[in-house]
Amino acid sequence: MSGRLTFEDMWKYTSTIDGWFGEEESRALFEQANSNCGDKVEIGCWAGKSSSILLQCAVNQGSHVTLIDPFVWMEGGAIPAFKRNIEDKFQYYWNWRVYKMRSAMAVQYVCGPISLLHIDGDHTHAGITNDCLLYLPMLRSGGVVCAHDYGNPAYPDIVTVLDEYTKGWEDLGVYNTLAIRRKP
Repeated sequence: MSGRLTFEDMWKYTSTIDGWFGEEESRALFEQANSNCGDKVEIGCWAGKSSSILLQCAVNQGSHVTLIDPFVWMEGGAIPAFKRNIEDKFQYYWNWRVYKMRSAMAVQYVCGPISLLHIDGDHTHAGITNDCLLYLPMLRSGGVVCAHDYGNPAYPDIVTVLDEYTKGWEDLGVYNTLAIRRKP
């Protein structure tokens, strides 16, 4: 470990990246990623704002990060931004992988247990259900799931599905639209 990483240090870079992750959500994800030293998985990367949080914490800890995103719907948008913000910026760090495919295909490359799962991919009922069915079992006991857009009226299925699949888990709060739950 290279020393204590602060939110302010992390935010200097992350705040320069486009995306829908505000400062409150970023702080909450940072606190979870910074305190969970094991492997981390993110489903849905877009331009890399939340990915940069996970990677900066991982670099500081020496932990592994798996990033998953199909990148198909943002042709000419997220792909160049992700390359610039993540692939180029973190090329020196050897302990991470990005899979440019749907999460159902990428699951075969993820080794559990994982300590933190960030779900921000396919926001449909089927997509969220699929991510919960495939990835929540890989989360270690005491690990956390963070789900973005929880409570966002445009994506009501996130609340329904996350609540169903994390029933009985410790609710660590909702930060703007980032829900955090700890697995028993």
